[in-house]
Amino acid sequence: NIVYEDIDFLILNKKANIVVHPTKSHQNNTLSNGISHYFKKNKIKKKVRFVNRLDMDTTGILIVAKNPFAHQQMALQFSNNAVKRKYIALVDGVVNNDEGIIDFPIARKEEGSIKKIVAKNGQNALTSYKVRKRFKNATLLDVEIFTGRSHQIRVHLSSIGYPIVGDSLYNKQSPYIDRQALHSYYLRVRNVRTKQAMEFYAELPEDIKALMDRIK
Repeated sequence: NIVYEDIDFLILNKKANIVVHPTKSHQNNTLSNGISHYFKKNKIKKKVRFVNRLDMDTTGILIVAKNPFAHQQMALQFSNNAVKRKYIALVDGVVNNDEGIIDFPIARKEEGSIKKIVAKNGQNALTSYKVRKRFKNATLLDVEIFTGRSHQIRVHLSSIGYPIVGDSLYNKQSPYIDRQALHSYYLRVRNVRTKQAMEFYAELPEDIKALMDRIK
């Protein structure tokens, strides 16, 4: 699902349950495989260079650079926190505050574990949230991240008592959705050549829409 394409970038709206890179357990049907096929079919002789990452079960905006210059320049924007990233998250529980900031360092729970925790010796991580809509037992949040730690939103929201619906790692499975209800819907970056601001949006996926209808 291509949101935007030019000589430097491919901006995608990633679907759910898709692994970005081939791994030992996922050799085929990865996003990298699909992009390679797209490049080959359209005679685009480029390597697949991912600029940002999304968890397998997180949907939304993903950036692929088509050349080393674009990759390096965009990676600099991410490392300098010059990129604006917003997510939609549906969490368990009714969030009382209309907005808030979560400033907790994040570390790996233990060596070899994929799970992350809030820990004093972790890497700094900063997340803000605003309430979009309150349901009977859940809340729809607009979330912005200012650092790019692995599982950051999932760990931070869980740490304040509002884990994401369907997140089997930091919460519990949901009968209404087979993944965490987390979607990267907005990205603002600067064009690597003109330096003009570029904004991209990814529509809310159907499974999160259906989930919201079920919990009303």
